[in-house]
Amino acid sequence: MIQKVTPALAQEFNLKEPAGALVSEVVPNGPADQAGFKDGDVVMEFDGRKIADNRQLQLIVAEAKIGAKVPVEIMRNGDRKTLEVTIKPLPSTEALAETDSQNGKDTGTLNGVDVDDLDSQVREQFHIPDVVQGAVVTQVDPGSAAAEAGLKPGDVIESINRHPVKNADEAVQLTAKTTSKKTLVRVWENGGSHYVVVDESHTEG
Repeated sequence: MIQKVTPALAQEFNLKEPAGALVSEVVPNGPADQAGFKDGDVVMEFDGRKIADNRQLQLIVAEAKIGAKVPVEIMRNGDRKTLEVTIKPLPSTEALAETDSQNGKDTGTLNGVDVDDLDSQVREQFHIPDVVQGAVVTQVDPGSAAAEAGLKPGDVIESINRHPVKNADEAVQLTAKTTSKKTLVRVWENGGSHYVVVDESHTEG
């Protein structure tokens, strides 16, 4: 799954400009996974064609021939890499992960956000598949930077500043340790994952 690179995301991923397509989720055992793609990679070129945004990449991939081997240039942690991907039909998703269960409430820099563990009751309430790991958002202050970034109850925080989150305790610890007022959050909602930047610098004071 891919998403648009906004100016805020470009800054977080060390890009000179908001261009390319950000990989927000890699389907396990899919063609991208087999080619070595990782969450957080930014696709800059596909088969020699520069990628302006996620929509352009979707169109180019849709036109690619099934079975073809295509070079894809990406940015990963500020470095350019070239991967070779074999075009295949999308595989069906499978449950490949389990979640931990511990207790935790509230978060540090994500002010106004309450989180909880993903137990069976929470999964049923918010229709969250077993394959999704993280901490579920149970409440968001309407006036908070997190709400402005789009976080809402039922969302699952999968990672914070590129660190995977297994449960609510980890979410609390990761936000408590950060020194920046900008938090990069990978969020699962409605069957897919995407990145958001929660910027609390303008809420100080």
